[in-house]
This record gives sequence, structure tokens and C-alpha cells, in this order.
Amino acid sequence: MTPDELVGRKGGRTVSVVIPAFHGEVAAAAVVDSVAPLVGTLVDEIVVADSGPWEDRGDVLWRALAATGGDLVVFLDGDVVDPDPADVSRLLGPLLTAPGVQLVKGYHRDPAGGGRVTELLVRPLVASLSPELASIIAPIGSDLAGTRDLLRSIPFAPGHGVEIGILLDTVAELGIDGVGQADLGVRELRSRPLAELGPVARQIVATLLERLGIEDSQAPLTQFLSEDDGYRCVETFPVPARAEEYACRESRSVRT
Repeated sequence: MTPDELVGRKGGRTVSVVIPAFHGEVAAAAVVDSVAPLVGTLVDEIVVADSGPWEDRGDVLWRALAATGGDLVVFLDGDVVDPDPADVSRLLGPLLTAPGVQLVKGYHRDPAGGGRVTELLVRPLVASLSPELASIIAPIGSDLAGTRDLLRSIPFAPGHGVEIGILLDTVAELGIDGVGQADLGVRELRSRPLAELGPVARQIVATLLERLGIEDSQAPLTQFLSEDDGYRCVETFPVPARAEEYACRESRSVRT
């Protein structure tokens, strides 16, 4: 449906769009510019969420939600290289037209590949531990929309576990029929180096296990990062409550 058609479906409800700026406001500016023309019609407010000194993804999204006033809240990925203004309409569509849907997960196709954590970690874990989520194309995707009532009732997980936590909590409360999906087409994202994906994956695993009632060791992830004279040992905790916990607990050179 077009933005004008969806405006008629709002029925007095208001819409907030949250754009996290994890890599600075300049990186998120293109996404803001793509949404700005919708303000006053389909969108009632835009909130740009600065990560501040801690860069705890879950905390940033929770604080951003508290700063919004919309009955429906859309979270957009602020790292998109080529944002599409239609993404807001696509994410809102199921919320405004499909009875019972309270959360919408967006998915896209990345010409550069992408989705490494999803394909190598999350899908195998879902198949083993939570097969009811197998139909969700982007279970840890950061583009999503939900009703305010639902999102305020969910405890946002810390760090990069926030998206899988929202999905699991929604399914636990509403069943899989409470979740819709939106095709966001082809999109290019700023790709993370492989070494940065380990801590991301560790946080996702910790949240997924906790939500399913499986005890996590809470032990840090240990990585051996290649350097000119050997390896640097880095340990990262799964719960980034503070920056010093999110960052390396210990760093030393290991020669081979």
C-alpha cells in the first residue's frame, strides 16, 4: 500500500520512527533524509538515537523507545548506504492492515552477501531450539516495527541480543501469528569485519538461551586476533552493562 493509503488506516494512531546513530549522525543522515518527507502524513515524529559513550545497542533502543510518543514505533537501520523511503510504509503495512499482528520484521537482500551471523549461527540454533521461528527470514534484523503496547511490555535485552529477544518475547506472548514480515528489497549495508562479529554472536547466543530458559555460562568470548608478531587475545563479555565490560577484559600478545 502507498503512504497515502496507509494514512487512512492509521485511525488516529500516531507513528514514531527511531533511527539509531551507532556510527555517528553523519552515517544516519541519509536514512533521516529518506523519512523526512513523510513527517506530517504517515509519520508523526523522527527520533535519532545517539549511542553515547557505551554503544549498548539494547540500551540505546530502549531509551529511544522511551523518548517517543507514537502508538506505533518503527526502528530503522541507521547504517544503510542506500535507504529507501518506502521502507517505513512496508514495515507499517502489516500493523495497519493485518489483524493480530503487533510486530513486523523487515528483511532484505544484500548484493554483497551479508547475513553471516544469521546463516552460520542463528538459523542453526533456531532449528535446534526454537523451530517455530524458522519462517522468520531475518530473525536478528534491525528493521522492525511494533505497537507501543507490545514494545513497552518487553524487557529489551542488552547489546546485540535485543532483536532476537524482542522476537522471542513476542512469539512467547502472542504466538508466531503475532509477527508479520516485510520485504525491504535489495539493500547495501556497511559490512563489519569478521573479528567484530564474534562479540555480536556471543551476545545473541546469551539472549537466545536466556529467553528459552537455558542457562548461559556468562563466560566471556575469547578471540585470538592475528597481528604481525603473533596473536592478541581479546575477551568480551556477553552482557555489555558498562563499556569496560563490553570492551576487552584482557589483551595480551601471544606468539606462535
